[in-house]
Amino acid sequence: MSNYTNMPCEEMNIAIQIAQYLPALSWNIPKAQHLTWFLFWNPVPGARLVYQDKVIEAVPETAFLLPPCTVISAFSDRPFAHLYAHFTVGAPFDRVLCRPYCLPAGAAKAFFAARKHEAPEWRRQLHWRILIAEYLLELSAEAFALPEKQAMDPRIMQALKFCQKHAMQAADNAALAKRAGMSLTNFYRLFQQELGMSPWRYRNNLRLNYARDLLLRSNAPRIEKIARQCGYADRYQFSKAFKLCFGLTPVEFLQASKSE
Repeated sequence: MSNYTNMPCEEMNIAIQIAQYLPALSWNIPKAQHLTWFLFWNPVPGARLVYQDKVIEAVPETAFLLPPCTVISAFSDRPFAHLYAHFTVGAPFDRVLCRPYCLPAGAAKAFFAARKHEAPEWRRQLHWRILIAEYLLELSAEAFALPEKQAMDPRIMQALKFCQKHAMQAADNAALAKRAGMSLTNFYRLFQQELGMSPWRYRNNLRLNYARDLLLRSNAPRIEKIARQCGYADRYQFSKAFKLCFGLTPVEFLQASKSE
């Protein structure tokens, strides 16, 4: 019997933040980290991931599934097509170990060939949920932390939850270390070890994810206003940080979202 058979599944709802197809995308993103699940498939070659110094080519035969907080770098030699979704899902998938999972691309190819990403809104949402569920089912037992273990140190998890709840509030490392019940030195070291980045970079990623949600939810988003809401001095500083995280400027992101 697999080691996750008896895990609770009452929270297994798939909530999609964004799911779309981009016909031309370029990557030059060092140390990217998404706070949601990330599923993607590239119909053409030209892009690659770097995870812990290992280069992984994003070829059409492979779909990729990344749990929240997985740190990767992403680069491309030329523009490429990109089918992707950001989503959240509850237990037992909160126990999946943070690393990229390279999975067969068959389901994504069939989804794309049937043009399900172009279906009417309610059908498109359902098609995406089915596709995501298919790839979650591809995860082997080895992808899950053992029941007696945590996928992440609970003290760091507590700090992350505080940061997520108070994303727009200033919180220095000393305050986060105190909340985690650790010395500043040990907290910073363990945070880097668990997430592969500093607490400052993590909080900055939180702000950018929040900004992306504002762009998606607003009927007529003003980039200057969203930049200020998220703590950036102006739209130029905001656009530079946004592109470094997501591979698109806020304007390009909005244009791509409207084309769906």
